[in-house]
Amino acid sequence: MSIFYQKSIRSSKEFLAKLDALLHAYPQDANYGLLNLLESHDTDRLPSMIINPNRDYDRQSSFRYNPQYDTRKPNAKERNLQKLITLFQMTYIGSPMIYYGAEAGMWGADDPDNRKPMLWADLKYDNETPLSRKGISYKVEFDSSLFNYHKTLISIRKQSKAIKFGSFKPIYLPNNAVCYERKFEDDTVVVVLNPSDSKISLALEGLSGTWRDELSGEILYSNPASTPKLQISLRAYSGIVLRKISDSLSK
Repeated sequence: MSIFYQKSIRSSKEFLAKLDALLHAYPQDANYGLLNLLESHDTDRLPSMIINPNRDYDRQSSFRYNPQYDTRKPNAKERNLQKLITLFQMTYIGSPMIYYGAEAGMWGADDPDNRKPMLWADLKYDNETPLSRKGISYKVEFDSSLFNYHKTLISIRKQSKAIKFGSFKPIYLPNNAVCYERKFEDDTVVVVLNPSDSKISLALEGLSGTWRDELSGEILYSNPASTPKLQISLRAYSGIVLRKISDSLSK
């Protein structure tokens, strides 16, 4: 996750190289069964990791041991980063595990802050005043947008053999975009992630035929030139899941 909010990895090329090294550290069959988790009862919550970057994973992760740790509620930008990282999790090799409440918008430091009562859509909660920001309170409520986003990603994964069982091929792009292909038999998916704070435009070369953005439902057609390519634009902290639906360009 380093490229999304840490400074330890500065380029998508380095990030993809580390992923490739990890995949080759285990037998191929084992990679598909390994738990693919972002947070747990032994770590701080993902939104709070994003708020408190540039630490070793699961280190200095609570206000109790780190007075500088900020336990405030995540803002819109940090929620977008959370969604982007979850998009990566749900389209990567392995068995994704969602820690309870991640889909509901829960945040917090390490134990015991990461073990708060579950948030439910039909309940109302008192505001929360974090130790790191005395005098400031934050509204606590079920995040329906984040919940629906998780449902969408899970549905996309369930419907794609390429994402569940397919190979993983890094695709190196400019603008520090993270891109990879998942492929299984006749099912091909290409994922592009923009971890930067600005909009990017890219030409994905070699992608011929007709593709569908699984997040929006938009249909994209490759340029019928001698070198086929797809033109895409991604806003800051966003991604796209492209699934090939036809070899032809007919509309």
